[in-house]
Amino acid sequence: SSQGRDRESGLSHYKRFLRIRREHPAFAKGALHFRDCAPHLLAIIREDENERLVCVFNFGKDEEWFGLWPGEPV
Repeated sequence: SSQGRDRESGLSHYKRFLRIRREHPAFAKGALHFRDCAPHLLAIIREDENERLVCVFNFGKDEEWFGLWPGEPV
């Protein structure tokens, strides 16, 4: 299919996400913590006993700076 060859297609992004999820079990089974941030940002931490993943999503139309929390290990 043409989506299979297009690196920017929805199918390619979905396959990439599934690969990352397999490589990082905390995405699927880790504890989930939401963090306070700007209204158009969503910041979460997924962690298990082996890794901690910080994910920040920007739902606004402009770029946004996001800093980690002082004193919190990442």
